[in-house]
Amino acid sequence: MGSDGKPRPRLSTPLICLALAMVPGIYLALIVSSLTALAIGAGIVYGCYWLINLLDSFLGESPLGPARMVLVLGMVVVPLTIGVLIGIGSGVWGFFKSFRRQRFPVGGIRVQWGDHLELEKEINEICDLLGTRAPTNVVLTLDATAFVTGSPVQLLFEKIRGRTLAIGLPYFGVLTVSEFRSLLSHELAHFSGRDTLYTNVIQPVYEGALNAMSGMSLAFRDRAPRDEEEVAYDSWVQLPVMFSLSILLAYLWIFKRINSAISRQREFRADALSAEVSGSEVFRIALKKIIAASIFFDMTTPDWIKKYAYKDRTDLVGLNLYESFRIKLSKERDTVRNILESEVQAGDDAWSSHPSLSRRLEHLPEEATGARDNRSAKVLLKDPDKFERVFTKYFLGRQ
Repeated sequence: MGSDGKPRPRLSTPLICLALAMVPGIYLALIVSSLTALAIGAGIVYGCYWLINLLDSFLGESPLGPARMVLVLGMVVVPLTIGVLIGIGSGVWGFFKSFRRQRFPVGGIRVQWGDHLELEKEINEICDLLGTRAPTNVVLTLDATAFVTGSPVQLLFEKIRGRTLAIGLPYFGVLTVSEFRSLLSHELAHFSGRDTLYTNVIQPVYEGALNAMSGMSLAFRDRAPRDEEEVAYDSWVQLPVMFSLSILLAYLWIFKRINSAISRQREFRADALSAEVSGSEVFRIALKKIIAASIFFDMTTPDWIKKYAYKDRTDLVGLNLYESFRIKLSKERDTVRNILESEVQAGDDAWSSHPSLSRRLEHLPEEATGARDNRSAKVLLKDPDKFERVFTKYFLGRQ
């Protein structure tokens, strides 16, 4: 139960069971798609051979002539063989890739425990309240994002494993300590719900199927300009792969819808727990700030980089992308207001991993309260300005 006496949002057990039950189905779909490519290719070759023999039995000899028949068979058999190899190879590649957790790149650096005592204190207190272990790694990212993961991560300088909490550096300058606490609570709540464990099971399988689809899509590459013979050649290549790709697309369409629904339920649960820790009103303010800052940062950063990317090194002394972002954010209030209005009006997307902003605000507990600390969240870092200057150099490609 929540602090307001209402039950917390819970994950749908039948939905989770269905998603887990579909995992072996992905392996089956990969195997079937590979065998389908082989069967279609072999069937077409046999059909051509049977048709030629049928014509030969009626006419007494091949109507094409030996040389022409070899050429025609070559125009059919060779591209069919290529298509079959693409289908089988992609399926096998996806099958084996689905057993490995992929290390994904993150533009950021790991925070050393003991260097940022205020941040460490906040994280430990929240983990105690949520009844979960503290993360193994805390990462500061260059851009405006926040997430937790149990998968291996490739940072700017090192590879890390374990339970990782990643927080975007831009958030420190726009949130208060209380609001930042709600951000931490939301992300750490995913650890308490063992969301990362579920993702570790599902994600490699999903990535394996995507790898197989990516390989099969090579048969549908667009080559221009093309004459009629090239079009016919490509068509024979695509025939064995077409049905195999359709099998994976149909299965992943269902799989994606189910996992998106589960992901949205996890977000509702994390929101509710965060509101209990930091207070509903603080969480509402923080959520709006985070969404607006994230979108605004992504909108304005490319133009800022273009402005300074080719400047002389002496012109970049003291340059701080994050300070410029905060100044611009505070000045362009109409843009921020329009961003939030657009997000509030947006409806739920069945394919999205996150609910709409309006739905998230509606699901918050009404009476959850928490202490306010209106200091800038930058106080949680030992030397935030140093991080901002270093990350600015990376944005400009001047390490």
